[in-house]
Amino acid sequence: MHILELPSFFPTLGGLFCLDQAKALQSLGHEVRILSNVQLGVTISLRDFLTLPYGRYEQQMAGITVCQSYQRGLPRWVRYNVNRWLAIVCSMYKDYERKYGRPDIIHAHCVKWAGYAAMLIGRKHGIPYVITEHLSFWDYAVEFGMPPSSCWQIPLLKESLQQAACVIPVSEEVVRDLSGFFGSDYRWKAISNMIDTDFFCFHQREPRQERPFRFCCLGIFVERKGYDILF
Repeated sequence: MHILELPSFFPTLGGLFCLDQAKALQSLGHEVRILSNVQLGVTISLRDFLTLPYGRYEQQMAGITVCQSYQRGLPRWVRYNVNRWLAIVCSMYKDYERKYGRPDIIHAHCVKWAGYAAMLIGRKHGIPYVITEHLSFWDYAVEFGMPPSSCWQIPLLKESLQQAACVIPVSEEVVRDLSGFFGSDYRWKAISNMIDTDFFCFHQREPRQERPFRFCCLGIFVERKGYDILF
């Protein structure tokens, strides 16, 4: 199967779970590539904003072809930035199809905004799409406020959930938690995030005595991530 992965965010702004899932699908014999447009913010990282490449290019990440673009966002121009992000992704898809052919399915990571882009592309080119939803209630509440919310984004995101061939929340609780924003009248099946079980199974390791413990946080180091429970 030819699968196109479409992330809402990607390095340097997180989103490596998209690469992990692409690698897992590729290991099963599928043809998998990633199409990524990352919006950079001058207030988030001035260095990235100034130094990351302009234009579109391809790179290999862990054996996966990534069609990459960086978009410079305008501070506080949310609607303009969103519309420009969607237009760039749709344009990148046209280039992708000319080079690699039409995918059998689009796998979007998070409805905001990859899920909506997948709906636009799927509707125009006749491609089914699925959405894996990783974001939590608080990720949406920070931007939209507490539900019910009248933000202009919500009807668009709700439509893309309803039109998806399937929505794949990482837990059943995600559907319940987000129902205040998007309802739950869409097709869904919960599949938890994958982990590398080889890493988490028992191995003989160096004794801890006289060796400092170092914790490397690859995600956002915030309380709601539950690192205290992990420890």
